[in-house]
Amino acid sequence: MARRKQSAPRRGSLGVRPRKRAARLLPRVRSWPAVSLAEPRPLAFVGYKAGTTHAIIIDNRPGSLTYGQEITVAVTVIETPPVIPVAARFYTYGAFGNLETLTEVWASVPKELELWRRISTLSVDPQKNESRVRLVLGSVDKIAEVSLVVATQPKLTGGLSKKVPDLLEVRVGGGSVADRVSYAIGILGKPVEVGSVFSPGQYVDVIGVTKGRGFQGVVKRFGVRELPRWHKH
Repeated sequence: MARRKQSAPRRGSLGVRPRKRAARLLPRVRSWPAVSLAEPRPLAFVGYKAGTTHAIIIDNRPGSLTYGQEITVAVTVIETPPVIPVAARFYTYGAFGNLETLTEVWASVPKELELWRRISTLSVDPQKNESRVRLVLGSVDKIAEVSLVVATQPKLTGGLSKKVPDLLEVRVGGGSVADRVSYAIGILGKPVEVGSVFSPGQYVDVIGVTKGRGFQGVVKRFGVRELPRWHKH
């Protein structure tokens, strides 16, 4: 019986299935890490790809042929204009241990944010907001998770012609639940810089949507190895 003379592992990542057009350009975060931080902070930030370039670094991978030497690597430049939290959402545990929305508090959105381009019918009632804040402060012991709905400012980027802000729900982590509640209510309507979320040199998880490359062959689409052009391989 014939057998393979070359290694032929499976190709292509199952993490990007299904391979089809994305429903929207802003990905959905389906799970958030459990972090132990002294102070509460958002656990994610939104950025826009500005381009690619290269960087010269010292190879610190033990066993590499270029260990300790300068190498050139490709890097992606991501522009991160400040985001503005426009709403705070509070969750409690349901009867089956699932998260259920208790209430949400909206901020007075500044006009320069141009949120009307995304939500044309948005109207904030100050009296309802006050009653919701009282409800949240009186139910701190029942709150399980706290999230912020942040709006991006793509018009502040250098070469992007986009004006419509993107909305993303970002989990708040760190501190106690009471600290997260106070932080979420106090930061509504105020700009948040990327430096208050991540620190220089920190490793982060990045998700995004590719531009798409249409109909391609298996070599480009899945990275199948091309065997040499000789007999009996």
